[in-house]
Amino acid sequence: MKAINAGVNMLPHIYAERYAQPLEHNLKRLLQLEAGRRLPPAIVEALTAAVYQHRNGSPKAQQLERFLGVISNLYRSFLDKTKRAAANIPLTQTIPPLAKFQHDGRGGPFTLPVDRVKDLIGARIGVVSLPATYADDPVIWAALAHETGGHDVTHADPGLLPELAENIPTALAGMPTPQGISRGDLIQLWAHWIDEASADVYGLLNIGPAFAPNFAVFFPAAFGPGGAQRPPILRMESGLIPATQAVCLTPTRPPFCGCIWRPGSSTRSRASPGQVVTGTIK
Repeated sequence: MKAINAGVNMLPHIYAERYAQPLEHNLKRLLQLEAGRRLPPAIVEALTAAVYQHRNGSPKAQQLERFLGVISNLYRSFLDKTKRAAANIPLTQTIPPLAKFQHDGRGGPFTLPVDRVKDLIGARIGVVSLPATYADDPVIWAALAHETGGHDVTHADPGLLPELAENIPTALAGMPTPQGISRGDLIQLWAHWIDEASADVYGLLNIGPAFAPNFAVFFPAAFGPGGAQRPPILRMESGLIPATQAVCLTPTRPPFCGCIWRPGSSTRSRASPGQVVTGTIK
């Protein structure tokens, strides 16, 4: 609690008021939920470290400031009021997320979007987390375009993800159904993965083509060939080349596995459901 109080004093007033105060009010409950194994320790760490890592003398202070600058830029790039004036869509979060470096990097980068944080402590500010081992290497921070520029932004628009999921049948209308999967199952799978799919698109729009190969190389390096989110040969049907290893669309794998872009060629081949495909970027 002392570390949290010390961190609060270093936060901008708006974060101290709208994030740190709700956190302090709910801290005892969070610790009880963690003790009862109803809330993962990593979540409690993310919520609290977003404050206490700002205290004086905190390690990685300079890197944390850089981290906050990056995610603020990514977040504001899509939620800037002047850019959204014509959209007329209300937002649940207008303040950029807080950031922290987690001590255990086995889970890789992740975000607690605004709706998740609101459920936990009542604050309308998200939290983005990177492994502490990444702090000195911003060249591998492209995943933030997916986490902050993607998940945090889409979760700040009420009803956006459900609306995207509802329109999948229309988007797929007239398209051939891959062999081995029914039209209904294909729609359900895309609906299941719409959060990740839209975050990839936002990541691409944020930092351009560099997003794809960076993200593709990142996952095998972070999790190995058997990791929880093995990147597909093509994360988007846009001609980008995030290549290493792919597993086709299933309820436990991301969706973008259908096409293989062959460097030096304009042709693409389609993988069968369940087929493991490998490729390399040169």
